[in-house]
Amino acid sequence: MTAFCRADLGEGKEALAAAVKCLSLAPDRAWSHYVVGRVSRLIGNPADALTALTDAVRLDPGDPVIRRELARLHHERGRFELCLAEAEEGLRLDPLDGECAAFRGRALQDLGRLEEAEAAYRRALALDPEMPAAHAGLGFLALRRGGGEASVRAFRDALGTDPGCESARSGLAQALLLRFPGYGWIDRVVDHLRGLPEEIRRNLAVILGVAVVAPQLLFLGMSTDEWLPDGSEEGGRIGWWTGLALLQVLLTWGWAGLFWVLRPLYLLALRFHPAGRGLVEPSRLRVPWMVLGGVLAILLILSIGILAPWPRGIHLAVLLAACLPAAGALAGESGKWEEAPLAVLVAGAILLGILGALLPENHASTYRFVSFLFGYGCLLRAFVLSITDS
Repeated sequence: MTAFCRADLGEGKEALAAAVKCLSLAPDRAWSHYVVGRVSRLIGNPADALTALTDAVRLDPGDPVIRRELARLHHERGRFELCLAEAEEGLRLDPLDGECAAFRGRALQDLGRLEEAEAAYRRALALDPEMPAAHAGLGFLALRRGGGEASVRAFRDALGTDPGCESARSGLAQALLLRFPGYGWIDRVVDHLRGLPEEIRRNLAVILGVAVVAPQLLFLGMSTDEWLPDGSEEGGRIGWWTGLALLQVLLTWGWAGLFWVLRPLYLLALRFHPAGRGLVEPSRLRVPWMVLGGVLAILLILSIGILAPWPRGIHLAVLLAACLPAAGALAGESGKWEEAPLAVLVAGAILLGILGALLPENHASTYRFVSFLFGYGCLLRAFVLSITDS
């Protein structure tokens, strides 16, 4: 008990020392190994926790509490199949163990088996109607299905049984966000995409990417000397393809911007809304502030370019706007700064664009041309990430 209390108080070294002492007093007792395993998990030593809990199972394979702790450990490490196996073994040993039923639901949910997950949560609540994890699990299932009202009720039920349940608090905030006009629609689009299997999302990104790039390549081909128009009919045809190419660029930006620009800005706007300010955690505002800074910089440069007049400034503003969705993806919660090629592409486009705006004209045109190629690559990558990012 001393080890558990120390761990809950955040005193990791003291908790581990108490757990080791417990094990030294009864090394052949499964519960002593369980104490070391649980404390090791709580203080962030999953490898030591797995070793200790495996020893506990070896000494007492019929204890459902040890199986429950193993299920929790596997779930925290993202090993959902193992979590499911341990939770089901715990239920086999004790069919009335509500926590094992809840962990079975969480594992099934993370494996995408939503109907089975809901049944598992219902079973857990039948065993223990005041289990916050099961209520919260039903709330997250309702969120994935776009059921804002049902998810709000489930999260409030969870908080009614445990006001300190962090997952229910964050889930309730997300559910209430869905009630705001616009954001709920964006979120449902995102959730529907995220709900598709990874292979389908990847194939969809390839098909749409080809559909976007093909008109651009045709437009470039028609712009060469051999495609130059000899008459008004050919000129009209090239004008039509030019319009189509520009329209596709705008549509591509609109789709990517929906994910990486408009969604963060909506969160930032909610922060200043009387009913929405309490729903957005401060930690989620870092990216929206960065995106807003980018938008303001683009508007400032565009205004100078129009009023000065400074045509290069207009070119630079358009380039920065093309790069903005990719920059938003890089800075987002999905950790895309690990994508070094995209980071280099964004940095290169911005640097070349600045050089193209400031250097003498005999050098600047080349820099501007290459920077727009880079910017178009950034836009395409942000478009693909909006579909494939998980």
